[in-house]
Amino acid sequence: MGGAVIAALYVQPRGCYTDIEGVDPWDEARDARTYAGPYPVVAHPPCASWGRYAKVTPESRALGPLLGDDGGTFAAALASVERFGGVLEHPRDSKAWARYGLPVPSPAGGWTRGLGRPGWSCLVDQGHYGHAAQKPTWLYFVGQGEPPALVWGQSSPPPIGSGARRGNLESMSKIQRAATPRAFADVLIGLARLAGGHPCRTLDPDSDCPECQTLWAEMVDDMSRVGANVRVTLPADVAPWFDPDAFGASWVGDVYSVNGDSLDIINADSDVEPVPIEYCRPWKPGTFNRWTP
Repeated sequence: MGGAVIAALYVQPRGCYTDIEGVDPWDEARDARTYAGPYPVVAHPPCASWGRYAKVTPESRALGPLLGDDGGTFAAALASVERFGGVLEHPRDSKAWARYGLPVPSPAGGWTRGLGRPGWSCLVDQGHYGHAAQKPTWLYFVGQGEPPALVWGQSSPPPIGSGARRGNLESMSKIQRAATPRAFADVLIGLARLAGGHPCRTLDPDSDCPECQTLWAEMVDDMSRVGANVRVTLPADVAPWFDPDAFGASWVGDVYSVNGDSLDIINADSDVEPVPIEYCRPWKPGTFNRWTP
């Protein structure tokens, strides 16, 4: 898509993102797990397997799918946000936050920073931005510096249908609940455009850009030492989506040795894994990674 500056991942084919100039929408048919950059993202990964109705075990009588059984969509969305910058959206109390160690937002509002991940989280009601229900939502943002303030606190949309008794969200259809208001989409797009990073967004050793070449050389030198702390971010065609016990698309480890174009990295199980250096970035817990490609 010529001139696109933001990629909107896991969106509806006829949703609000499809006619916004400068946005490249990825619906189910395009499979956003395969997104390989280079633009910052707004990610809306499926949430059913991370909600309150998800089954903890296959034998559970809960009505939803098995907890975390989402085909790797959340892991891929998180990897895209942390690799290219941008923002990820999920319902409040999403169990994916605990699974992936994301900072838990404060109920009082404001952005929260955690250790071990590069981003910020917050709680915001979509009702402040045009949704017919409060629809409390957790956001996870990765970019240069602290993100801007949003409208904090509970929203008060006027009751619809039986909303005065049951709450508006319970009175809406599945499509109405899932819909993203245009005003909220604009907020998310604005956050993604604040993601920052090198304007070429390539850090490609074969790039014709002199700044890219210099940054790549500095980054490789920074990682190519025993004991260096690095984050591994694997694209969809490399990440082991089929393995529920795998680390997923993104994890942090220490360099054990350097072998040409690969780094031998010690993972959380104390195993040494060879990883092509193109999938690695220097990492300092609690800080934004300036080497994000």
